[in-house]
Amino acid sequence: SDGNLITSGDTQTGGSQYAIPSGAPKIDGVIGKDWEGALVLDDFRHNTKTHDVPKDKTIARLLADKSHLYIGFSCYTGKMADLKSGKGDGLAPICNGGDCIEFYLDPTGTKKHAAFNGAVNPDGDKAAITPGKMEWDPAWRVKTAKLADRWEVEVAIPYGTLDNACPQWAVNLCRHNYKLKEWSCSARVVGMFRNVKGFDLFELPSVSGLKERVSREDVETPVYTERNFYMDEPEGAVYAILNDGAASGKGQVDVAVKDGLGKTRWSKEFAAAVGKNRFAVPMKQLAVGDY
Repeated sequence: SDGNLITSGDTQTGGSQYAIPSGAPKIDGVIGKDWEGALVLDDFRHNTKTHDVPKDKTIARLLADKSHLYIGFSCYTGKMADLKSGKGDGLAPICNGGDCIEFYLDPTGTKKHAAFNGAVNPDGDKAAITPGKMEWDPAWRVKTAKLADRWEVEVAIPYGTLDNACPQWAVNLCRHNYKLKEWSCSARVVGMFRNVKGFDLFELPSVSGLKERVSREDVETPVYTERNFYMDEPEGAVYAILNDGAASGKGQVDVAVKDGLGKTRWSKEFAAAVGKNRFAVPMKQLAVGDY
């Protein structure tokens, strides 16, 4: 495979709508001829107001059958010898300091919240997270491969592990490239990848058997527990968004956790900069209560 079996050449815009073709590729880590006919998204952009084109190209492909959504990523890099993978359990260690892909899925298509989030690094380490629940066990299949000028990943996600799966989903496909300080995605979002209002809509094929549609009122608002999108429980997180998501700048941030009586129980002062804008709040140090 040359990694360019199919390219759309289309310019993607925010809130676009796509149809996912029917197909079931072999999950072996290499994007080959079994992905022919897939929907191709090859216009990843930075998650900034200007939506600049990243230096390292990313191509995503989507197929679906009666039981699974399939996502394939081709992540090009100028020097494979410098490719790194973050290590550890959970999404933050897998993505920090190296290259990784992420996906955010709203299987209701209502754009109320990005309910399901997964990440994979070049070594095949993976993490699945969802807000309001202690865990999401998607029973997903993942395979990766490292080639001459890129690394590739194939993901198979069963519908049965997703709440309220409908025939139309809101999706954002993403890449963290820490070597070049590039954070890019398929949707035209600004700031956090999970800003669901900017997600594109994807219609699954009829073979999926998904027929029921839900309204925004039917979707339960997530209740955030000790676990959030980027930290393993029992940690919380603080995010500093720099220049409305621009990939430049830095700022001083003061954080304090106070109890119900207004007494400071934990505080921290830190300098936020690009690539260093996530800081953990040590929940284990705090007694049970409201803060």
